Amino acid sequence: MKTEADFRLIKEDEFCSILTREFTINAMKNFSESSSRTISLLALPTLLLAEGFRGTKYASIMISEIHKQGLAQKLDDQINREIIDEFTKDFREATLGKSYAMDEVTEATRYLNELIQESKLVAEAHKALLLNVLTNTWTSFESSCKDLWIAMANAHPNNISGNESIFSGKGKTIEGVEGKSIQIGLLSQFDFNIKNHLGTILQEKFRFTSCNDIYEAYTKTFKKLNGIDNLKALELRQLELTRNLIVHKGGKVDEQYLRLTKNTDLTVGDAYEPSMEIVTTYFNKATEAFYNLVKVCDKL
Repeated sequence: MKTEADFRLIKEDEFCSILTREFTINAMKNFSESSSRTISLLALPTLLLAEGFRGTKYASIMISEIHKQGLAQKLDDQINREIIDEFTKDFREATLGKSYAMDEVTEATRYLNELIQESKLVAEAHKALLLNVLTNTWTSFESSCKDLWIAMANAHPNNISGNESIFSGKGKTIEGVEGKSIQIGLLSQFDFNIKNHLGTILQEKFRFTSCNDIYEAYTKTFKKLNGIDNLKALELRQLELTRNLIVHKGGKVDEQYLRLTKNTDLTVGDAYEPSMEIVTTYFNKATEAFYNLVKVCDKL
């Protein structure tokens, strides 16, 4: 079972020491918070089991000690109640220590793995959790890339390319925008000053629903934007397709997924089976790709 240490979480003190622009810092903060929530969701079963083990051990040892000291028969005695209270306090301090807590997590992890192997119900619930984490990972990456694009175009319009392709993207037609012209009605919504609103206005000109779409949105929009090829990394593309399988195909493998992954163990129509290794790999790849994108935008 993977632990939090296996997942690449970008802490605030790490990126704040590198990034210099407010919009990139805010983008990374939002992504980091979203990633932390995803890992917390994944860790919930283990944490609940660990807390259960802790409470069970605490109760059993406490009862054993009380009985051994002959106090169980004299609970009405004020002095003995004070002794019990003191013992309880000391024991709680000992069991809530960091090393004890880590032992409980290890034991809970082992037990959870056993339950997954032995119980079909637990295995299905755990699979559903992993599928949810994969979906959340892609959603967080996709939405963060779009939010960063909007923020960058708003904050630094001078970096926007004059290429006609920006205004002829594959996205929706924007009411009030015709070619490179913006109608007065739309201008009036921004007090006739769109300098810091171009991202907000033009966002619908691009889609951000695939790795290729995201790469195209950035490279077509911003001048001299290099070093973001990892947006097209194989693992990231696989994450995108996996999310689509889960959301649109009921978790059933299709031909496109088989072509990209070259997985010879699966056939069209098979149920996709996630693993902690895959979840970790995809999560870390999405984190690395977005962090790299933020750093490139910060320096542009």
